[in-house]
Amino acid sequence: MSEELQQAKYGSKLLEKRILVLGGTSGIGFCVAEAAREFGATVVISGSNQSKLDSAIQRLEKGCQGSVRGYAQDLSNVTRLEESLENVFNLATQDGVKKLDHIVYTAGNVVGLVDLANLDTDLITANGIMRFHVPIMIGKIGPRYLNHSHQSSITFTSGYSHLRPRAGRVLMGGWAAGVEGVTRALAVDLRPIRVNCVCPGAVHTELFDRLPKNDLDPLVDAYVSKTLTGTIGRPEQVAEAYLFCIKDSFIDGTIVHTNGGYLLG
Repeated sequence: MSEELQQAKYGSKLLEKRILVLGGTSGIGFCVAEAAREFGATVVISGSNQSKLDSAIQRLEKGCQGSVRGYAQDLSNVTRLEESLENVFNLATQDGVKKLDHIVYTAGNVVGLVDLANLDTDLITANGIMRFHVPIMIGKIGPRYLNHSHQSSITFTSGYSHLRPRAGRVLMGGWAAGVEGVTRALAVDLRPIRVNCVCPGAVHTELFDRLPKNDLDPLVDAYVSKTLTGTIGRPEQVAEAYLFCIKDSFIDGTIVHTNGGYLLG
C-alpha cells in the first residue's frame, strides 16, 4: 500500500474497507469494484455466471491495490433467494467473522419492451425478483453481516423508466419506482446503516454490444439527442455515483441521479 494513499485525507476513505458488489462481474458493478480496489478496499464480487466471475477476478487483480475474491450465486430463484443470499454473505465474510463495510447491488435481469396485452402475473413476478425481491431481502439479511455504523452502507440501483416512461416500459417503470421506495423505507428501518440508490440513465455496458449495429445506433442516437451533455453514459463514469454513496457518511435515504441531464432534455 502506497504511503501517499495511507495518508490521504480523502483517498484513504476506502482503505482496507470490505465491500461486496452483487453484480460485480460486468458493467457498472465491475467498475465500482475496480474503483474500490484502486482506493485500497478489499472487494468481494458475486454474479450468476462462473466463467464471467473468473474473468472479472482476473481483470480486477491486475495493477490495483487491495484484494479481491468472488463467488458465483444465482439470485433469480425466488424460492431459494434467502438461502442464496445467505450463502453469498457467509462466503464474503467468512461466516460473519469479517464484517462488511458496504454492500452494492447492481445485478438485474434484462427486461425489454413488453406490450400490456402480453403481460400476466407470472411475467410480472419473474421480472421483479432481481429488481424488487432481492433488494428487500438484502435489507433483511445484509445488516447481520455489516458493521453497525453510519459509516456502513447499502447502495441499490434503479432506472429512469418511472421518471420518463416509454411505451412498453410498465415493468421497468414499476420496479424502478419500487426499489426507490424500498431504499427510503430501509434507510429508516436499518439506521444507522445508510441505504441509498443510484438511478443511472442509459449506460453503454456490455449489454449494448450484444445488439446488432443497425439496432444499436438509432437507440444510442435517440438517447443522446435528449441529454444535455450530448453523450451516453460509460460505466466508469456512473461508478463514481456509487463511490459517492459509499464514501459520504452523511448521505442516507437518497436517490442519486446520473444521466447526462436526460430528464431535462
